[in-house]
Amino acid sequence: MRNVSIGRSSVILALGLACAAGASEVVEAATNATAPAIAQARIERVRALQTQARALLMPTVTLNGSYGSTWESRRPYAGRSDELLAGQAEIALRLFDGSVFPGLKSAKTQFLGQERASRDLRRSAAFSVASIYLTVITAERLKVVATRRLDVANQLLEEARARLTAGLAIASDVTRAEVVVADSNLSLSQADEAISLGRIALQEAMGGRQPGALSEPLVTAPEDQTAAALVLIARTQRDDLAAARSAVEAAGYDIEVIRRGSWPVVGARAGVADQDGNAPQEGYGDTHWSAGLVASW
Repeated sequence: MRNVSIGRSSVILALGLACAAGASEVVEAATNATAPAIAQARIERVRALQTQARALLMPTVTLNGSYGSTWESRRPYAGRSDELLAGQAEIALRLFDGSVFPGLKSAKTQFLGQERASRDLRRSAAFSVASIYLTVITAERLKVVATRRLDVANQLLEEARARLTAGLAIASDVTRAEVVVADSNLSLSQADEAISLGRIALQEAMGGRQPGALSEPLVTAPEDQTAAALVLIARTQRDDLAAARSAVEAAGYDIEVIRRGSWPVVGARAGVADQDGNAPQEGYGDTHWSAGLVASW
């Protein structure tokens, strides 16, 4: 729910809406688009990598078993067949590995960076929806203006023709009025085209959902701020810049993992082994326990 609310807030912030009916539909559709799902999937992937890095500190359990049978043996004490059943269990714990801890820090930093990158992906998707939304609203306004202009142009054309019939105007006046009517028809056609293309783009940005009637957004004028203040806000609050800084930090930890790869790895092992069979060999039926410290490079 937190991720959906982030996307919803981003859309509302970008649009500057106040719970308008058409705008709320766009907000709901934008939160269900593909980009938020991709952002969440990327977070889950990095979270899995973080869990994988933690798993290096968990104990390792190994179980082995074997069964063997020899039907004809050349050993003098053997009977018709020898059978051997053996089993072994071992648990190993990594006590010290210098590369694990920077690896954990790298995984954690990558996770935080991916969270920021995913938030920026949601913000970008929200901004895209908001921009297209405002483009469609503007085109619809232009269509209203073009329609009104065409009505006025037709009226002026009728008046020009009436004046020409009455001998109060010349033919060029009618021609100029006809040109204005043609220009008005062109503007109306361009507005219709802009609305159609804008709604297609809005539908694509909303994940294929067809938008309904769009209402006018209530935009609040921003506070007056200096260019330096705006740059500072961008540097401190933009998630894409924060994700880039996290990527650099994670790369430093990865370098430390490689550098510490030459350090010794110290671990503890404990195990038990048992074997049994029908041949009278020494050690059958005995349980052997073992424990020790292991260092490797």
